[in-house]
Amino acid sequence: MSDDTLLLFSSDQREVYKGDIYTTTSAPPGHGFRFRYQNKWIEPKLAEEISKRSDCLVGEDAIIIAQTGRQGSDSGSQSTKTEYVPLRKAKITQIESYSDTTYLDLKLTNQFVNYTSGNKTFQQYDHSIKDLELSPENESFVTKSDDISFELTNDGDSDEPFEWTAWEKLEPEWTDLIDILCDREGNYSDAFYYRLVEIRPANDSDMDLKFRDIGGSTTRGPKLKDDTEYEFKMSFYYPTEQNKEQFDFSLSSTSKGEIFPSEISSGFKTDQRNFHFTPKKSFDKRVFSIEGRIDGDASLPEGPKLNIPAELKPPKWQKHKFLLKFAFGLALAAGLLNPIIGGFGVIPLPEGDLEMFAQLFGVFLVTYILNLYSTYL
Repeated sequence: MSDDTLLLFSSDQREVYKGDIYTTTSAPPGHGFRFRYQNKWIEPKLAEEISKRSDCLVGEDAIIIAQTGRQGSDSGSQSTKTEYVPLRKAKITQIESYSDTTYLDLKLTNQFVNYTSGNKTFQQYDHSIKDLELSPENESFVTKSDDISFELTNDGDSDEPFEWTAWEKLEPEWTDLIDILCDREGNYSDAFYYRLVEIRPANDSDMDLKFRDIGGSTTRGPKLKDDTEYEFKMSFYYPTEQNKEQFDFSLSSTSKGEIFPSEISSGFKTDQRNFHFTPKKSFDKRVFSIEGRIDGDASLPEGPKLNIPAELKPPKWQKHKFLLKFAFGLALAAGLLNPIIGGFGVIPLPEGDLEMFAQLFGVFLVTYILNLYSTYL
């Protein structure tokens, strides 16, 4: 990969930046998240282009690079050994600028920087980045350069349509990348690492669930159906192997309607684990989050805090039920059923009152169904 590549740097000077590095290592292709930069940290020429046309970088590829060894305000220490670890390719989906700050919305691809092949080493990348005219060495954390060629996994493979199989096969490349990151300063070796390897219906091994926009450029995730069993395949990696048995990994959900089980746990004693769950029936469409969490009795290690948005949509026949109920309520409200209702004579009411009651009930039913349908949509 060459030809004027966009480079996005994230340091470990603050925990929120370090969290972005963890997300880059763990989130699946298609996952969306946001980088924020003050304009003074953007290459001046790029900052000027963005100020003139906010979509100037939309659709472009970018390489996310970890700047290690800059522990500062959050950690209480300051390191002098700065190193650069290229991590992964992402795609710019949206740019927003407010005052002196620019927000870059990213979509991760299935392409890590490939250290497993041995063709290019971390040291080569580190030296090349430090030799750039514009880099974090001279306070440019967003820059473009054609001086560095990155070797990527799945190079040449399109991420649309996305296939989980290409991502699943990257286990050696993923662990090699983490080992390189853990050898740098920044306490990365004390962290638990995990990644979402695959999501698919348990009874359909050939069906891929793409990550799609389900609420915004960074709210990207799978669209699930109720009453369908799904399989989440997770991969775990703990570089130091110390105190591994003291900790558990769990998946939980933010949903209030028990769409997703409250918690599914697994120990780090396994390298991979398949989680099975079946969303309960839902009357309306809902967007919720599936969160990965590390639990344990001892002091918790650092690691990814993966948050996967998901959309649950009821089956299509639910729409037909809405239409039938709406048609019945509309017929009541319009008085089309009055001749039938008036002929019943079951309830002893003055003449015409039963029909009027039926029409008012029809108005209520139509209003109620329209409200439910808007929620469903």
